[in-house]
Amino acid sequence: MTPNKNQNSTMISIIKNNKKILAMLVGAFFLFSSSCTHIVTEPDSHSGYRIVPGMGLLNCKIGDDEKTFKNLFSGTTANGYVISRTNGVEALVIDGKIVTLFFFFSKNLGIFDGRTLEGIGKNSTPDDVIQTYGKPDVDVTGSGPFASSTSLYTYHERSIKYPSKGISFTFWDGHLADIRVYKSSRVR
Repeated sequence: MTPNKNQNSTMISIIKNNKKILAMLVGAFFLFSSSCTHIVTEPDSHSGYRIVPGMGLLNCKIGDDEKTFKNLFSGTTANGYVISRTNGVEALVIDGKIVTLFFFFSKNLGIFDGRTLEGIGKNSTPDDVIQTYGKPDVDVTGSGPFASSTSLYTYHERSIKYPSKGISFTFWDGHLADIRVYKSSRVR
């Protein structure tokens, strides 16, 4: 049985309508899936290191050998510290093991290319830290002299410390000066 002209036009109309519906469904699928993919897999626009409280960095941790730090950042050794000013980082080393990592955000001490996993970095404020990590275990303010290569001035310091989490933040005149990471003091 061969379809007549009316049946042919009806079938063509159904196919055209289905193509429109199919095109809309495919378009909606790609729109939805691309927006979900964007949210889930969008590359981080910040390519620096990630600081983990109580641990350090994924590839240079508290408790690692001094050699691990030197392989990653180079640096010189002085008075128990391995210092890498070009990378804005140093390590306190005792018996060949990293005890504390210091990440600096100051022209005088170097600027570290990184931030915490929670997003605290060089442009963060004390309020950002407290909003992110909660009420500090210790919150100390003070002031003191600082000598740069060209001048001597007084800075106002605020240290926001979370020994229970293994991380502390020091601000000079309201700007993040350093992040310190060490073994947390909480009982496990």
